[in-house]
Amino acid sequence: MSSKDNVRTPADATAKQTRSRMSPRGRASDRGERDPNRQGLALEALIQNLEDLLTIDSDYHRIRSRLESLETESLFIIERAVSQSPIKTHSITHRVKELESARTKLRRPASSSLKLADLRDLVGIRIVVLFLSDLPLLLETIRASFDVIEEDDKITASGSENAFGYMSHHLIVRLPQRARGPRYDDIGDIPFEIQVRTILMDAWANVSHYLDYKGDSSIPLPLRRDFYALSGLFFIADKHFELFFAQSQQSQQQAEQLVANESPSSIPLDLDTLQAMLRTRYPDREEATRSELSDAVEELTQHGFNTIDDVEQMLERHSATFLAEETALIESDEATYGGQGDIFFSDVGVLRISLRQDAGDER
Repeated sequence: MSSKDNVRTPADATAKQTRSRMSPRGRASDRGERDPNRQGLALEALIQNLEDLLTIDSDYHRIRSRLESLETESLFIIERAVSQSPIKTHSITHRVKELESARTKLRRPASSSLKLADLRDLVGIRIVVLFLSDLPLLLETIRASFDVIEEDDKITASGSENAFGYMSHHLIVRLPQRARGPRYDDIGDIPFEIQVRTILMDAWANVSHYLDYKGDSSIPLPLRRDFYALSGLFFIADKHFELFFAQSQQSQQQAEQLVANESPSSIPLDLDTLQAMLRTRYPDREEATRSELSDAVEELTQHGFNTIDDVEQMLERHSATFLAEETALIESDEATYGGQGDIFFSDVGVLRISLRQDAGDER
């Protein structure tokens, strides 16, 4: 061996220092990665996780048809109850929780000990109403229609006065005791969730969900002022929609008094006064919807009608012609279909035909 072979280079020194700095913990970690006990525990955890998923999948597919039946029955009950009440709904949506959503919920730490059958929102219904005053009526309707297990009021709950935030009333319910028999045996004991909110609460919830802000702490500091300002605007708008609705109801009552007691020439033409006049003039005819009457008001004003007196005079001018046209239609209907009756048109129908005749006279 030559003397050159015994010379230590800087690279040799660096390599030795690197080996000497390797900690015993680092070497133990290397050994731990090959520890069969740890590998066995990891494998057991993986197997258990797969078994849990298979159990969830199996349970879900086993009860899916029952959940769909429960969804159908509960939706029928609530839609029928709401239709028989003065509640003004914007929408009624419903769903059966999808398998992946159920898996995700059961994987959460707070739900780790739960099974699929423990979830109480596998079937969900959300009812969105127009006004705040509809909420108590709807809640009473739900309580009368189902057996309520639990309620969570996120609208009037403590702290909600600080910000509009997420506001909704959640109920966990079952089909009522009276819903028993073969049709309900498989679904009568399954709990499900009903959520109730106004249209503005729903809009805020949807926007907040899209932005993924779950609470105040998750909102970046520069955005909080705008966030709170927006929530305040939604809250005020909800209150003012309710106030406007109450004033609209009051206006309708006042219009009925005006039409009954005042001279027609002094009564301005608008939706409420037109409705009151037609009800008084044609009590036996079918009443038009307020939407139809609103269209009629726009058409009347375009033709230069400004007061209730203007409209009544026009109806008087064409009364005989209208009645002759209606009688001919009734006779034709009886001859063709065997129908009976002496009234063919609704109150707004009389108005529109008379207005058409008036426009023809002008031409």
